[in-house]
Formats: sequence, structure tokens, C-alpha cells
Amino acid sequence: MKTDVMGINFKDGESPDVGSVRRTNYSGVNDYILKSEDLEILDKIDTAEGSTAFCTDTAELYILHMGEWVLIGE
Repeated sequence: MKTDVMGINFKDGESPDVGSVRRTNYSGVNDYILKSEDLEILDKIDTAEGSTAFCTDTAELYILHMGEWVLIGE
């Protein structure tokens, strides 16, 4: 069972605090913005391969590749 919080789908029916995570693209591959302190929340999100996450406080960009969030730029 998936849980939806603020348009973000979480794995295993979890309903965690979303912190600063915000979904900005709602079509297939998703884009997120967040503060770096909330990076661990990304692992709980049920999202498509190729989704991206941008940390607004550090300018780090992550992409979901093979089930892992990988830092690709800053």
C-alpha cells in the first residue's frame, strides 16, 4: 500500500514527515526540491527512475539511478 503526502508517494504505506521535500513535476519522472538535511526522506519516496532532487541550500543535484539517489552535480 502506498501513502500520498503532499503529492509525494511513499513506499510501504509509510507516512513520514516530508520536511522540506516538495515535488515540482507531476508527469512520470518527478523532480523534487529540498534542504540537504532531508536527503534521507528521498529513500522513502516511491518515484520513477530518472527522477531528480535539487538541494536548495547546497546546490547539489541528485538523480535516481538503479534505485539509488546519486549526486551528479553541484
